[in-house]
This record gives sequence, C-alpha cells and structure tokens, in this order.
Amino acid sequence: MDILNEKIIAIENVHREFVKIMKHERCRTCSCLHADMMASIIDTIQDVSNNIKDDIRLTNAGRDFSKWIEVAGNTDLHQ
Repeated sequence: MDILNEKIIAIENVHREFVKIMKHERCRTCSCLHADMMASIIDTIQDVSNNIKDDIRLTNAGRDFSKWIEVAGNTDLHQ
C-alpha cells in the first residue's frame, strides 16, 4: 500500500470516529476539540488533497470537518 492511500485510510478512520463524537452536544461545543484537533485535521486533509485530486473520501471528510469548524465559530464553546 502506498503512503498516500495509507493517509487517506487514516483520515477516513478519524472522520468516522469524529462523526460519532459530534453526535454529543458536549463534544460539539468543546473548545479544545475545535481549537486544537479539528484545525490540525483539516490541514492534514488539505495537504493530502493537494496530492490526490477529487478523492471522494477526502472531499467528504473535508466537508464535514469544515462544517464542524464553521458551526463552532458561531457557537459559544465551553472553555
């Protein structure tokens, strides 16, 4: 398996787990989750996307993480 495919699989795994996490109100409004983790994850998705164009897995994960970050920006997050 090549390194890019391994990265995509890792992103898919992280995305799948975050879908579960984001179902919980307390997690959706946790500032640590958004400030520290999500920004880093979206950066990784964008970096990998630069190497692989139009991969639906990356597109779906990137869309969800971007949406979660945007919603967090409009929410009073727990400190």
